[in-house]
Amino acid sequence: MTPVLFALLAILLYAPMNVVMERRLSHLDPLSILLVSYPVMFGCILLARAAQGAPAKTAAVPTDYLIAAGAGVLWFLADWCYIQAYHAKGSAVAVTTVAVLLPAAAAVVSLLWSGNLPAPRQVLAWVLAAVVVVLAKDPAAT
Repeated sequence: MTPVLFALLAILLYAPMNVVMERRLSHLDPLSILLVSYPVMFGCILLARAAQGAPAKTAAVPTDYLIAAGAGVLWFLADWCYIQAYHAKGSAVAVTTVAVLLPAAAAVVSLLWSGNLPAPRQVLAWVLAAVVVVLAKDPAAT
């Protein structure tokens, strides 16, 4: 599968999750949701690994494990904030519309990390994404 197809599949899987978060789980404490979700995800990882029948690929250098652990902390914090947005009565439309800005944020991190400047067409796309966020703002959130 191509990266774009994997990303599209992820979006199709995230869409119902966002509606469930808004409609059924937003009243729950975000950390409680994570406490239940993460062990289930761990089990799914083990099942997927077994289904692949391939041994785990080890890190090339020990610092890869430290970087992966740091990414895990960032992933947890991002998940916590994301679920907190629903707990604070954010709608699925409002929360996911703000997620449109993720590529712009990633470009800023890439610029700070490696000095890679975005192409002008990418900057235009981010400006348009920001306009989409403003236009799609949930009137109930104000």
